[in-house]
Amino acid sequence: MRASYEPLRASARRLESPFSWGFLGVLLLALELLLPMCSGTCAEPPKFKTMKAKFDFEINIRSGNSMEYLCYPGYKPIVSNSTMVTVCQDDGTWAPTLREGCTIMSCPKLQKPPNGKLVYVNGTIQFGSQVQYVCTDGYYLNGTKILKCVANETEVEWSGAAPKCEKILCEPPIRIPNGDYTNRGKDIYGYNETVIYSCKPSNETEQYKLVGESTLVCIGPDEWSSEPPDCKVTYTPIDGPKTSADDLDGGLIAVIVLTVLGVAVVGTCV
Repeated sequence: MRASYEPLRASARRLESPFSWGFLGVLLLALELLLPMCSGTCAEPPKFKTMKAKFDFEINIRSGNSMEYLCYPGYKPIVSNSTMVTVCQDDGTWAPTLREGCTIMSCPKLQKPPNGKLVYVNGTIQFGSQVQYVCTDGYYLNGTKILKCVANETEVEWSGAAPKCEKILCEPPIRIPNGDYTNRGKDIYGYNETVIYSCKPSNETEQYKLVGESTLVCIGPDEWSSEPPDCKVTYTPIDGPKTSADDLDGGLIAVIVLTVLGVAVVGTCV
């Protein structure tokens, strides 16, 4: 029985030898790292902030292969018509050593709008910057409020057309039943111009009360400060003699009093 177990013990000793699978994996990893230097290949080419490789690359590029760089959109070469190329060397390095060869571009200068101003959000007109349009009091912005300097295939440009600052005007406010407003009869009202509503005078049969804001101000393009008020009837007398519960109670009391007095007088006379 003991002899039958001896091969198993020998197998266990073989697994504990220095040439285990883990050790073999470490050797393979070391060989893979040393491969570029031993076989004349280069690893990943250098990366830059302002430029990128012209073509997609693979790991372990062979020596003698070149890599050309182009500027990212929104950037241009520092030296016009220059070629930015580096070559994979036999020792696994890239030469010549390249530096950032591109510079950021700027959008065309913008003109200040009439009756408004420009606010440069980033302080410049370079690629990626924003500019905000602001109108002076009494004018409103017609168009896009913020423009951005964006890149196309070869140049940079503003993201849209420049807006305009146009004068604030209002159409006449609504006329209301049983009321009117001052400064009436105009086709157009200017910024901050006001109208005041009032109800028509009350008479013997109808009385009116103004409900809502009496003064409206033109505050925006065809925009008044509030909705027009209403003129509501607060009291409408009924035609004919008045008859109320108080009147009926008073008449009934008078009849009772007269009846009692009449009985008393008749009794006295008898």
